[in-house]
Amino acid sequence: MSSERPLQANSQRFFRKARYGTDKFVLVRHAKIHYIEAGQGEPVVLIPGTPSTSRIWNRVMPSLEANYRLLALDYLPAENIKNGIKPEDSIREQADQIAEMLQQMRLKKVNLMGGNLGGAVAFNIAAKYPDLVERVISLSGFIGFEGKKTKKVKEADAANPLEEDAKAIKCPILYLYGTKTASSELPLTRNLDFLQKNHPQAWIVALEGGIFEIALKNPQEITGLIQDFLKFKPGIRIG
Repeated sequence: MSSERPLQANSQRFFRKARYGTDKFVLVRHAKIHYIEAGQGEPVVLIPGTPSTSRIWNRVMPSLEANYRLLALDYLPAENIKNGIKPEDSIREQADQIAEMLQQMRLKKVNLMGGNLGGAVAFNIAAKYPDLVERVISLSGFIGFEGKKTKKVKEADAANPLEEDAKAIKCPILYLYGTKTASSELPLTRNLDFLQKNHPQAWIVALEGGIFEIALKNPQEITGLIQDFLKFKPGIRIG
């Protein structure tokens, strides 16, 4: 019997063509990964949170595709996920899959944009594969997962392996969040403290009245900020 593993495919099913761009597939690690490609220019890889698909970016793609080559991925369930797998291992495996996809497509430097849990994936790619990443954009994004707490461990001191990975990031970072994001949706205070302490190069922008899913409610506002960030030259301080 062959030792080759069977070909896997994304679990999502689509019954309509993409509203923007073209539906495409690439084979990575015996998995058939679906993404949407639109526009031309500097590549921007859009990574959704779980369990979203590439369609989550429909409101931001029209404003970006005129100047950038957009590669909008579906959420990638980790290949070896089993019940009880550590969340950080799932994020790391997704990061490895996307990095392998970029290498296979011969993309040398890309911008990563991650929403929600996709933000953690983007941060992990930038930490582990710095030669692949130009900039990171996080929309209400996670950086890590809070470690297990005990009576002797304060919340701010709980172990967070993905945060330890993210300390290695050197590239420019844009972190966008809405002021109406609930603490149950995102460990926002912890994320902001981490960025301010470890990444002085990060732009941190709060959208007044913005919600957790800022790509849905504030598409024009965030795409303007994203384009300003993508155009800025390192070494020139803005604002």
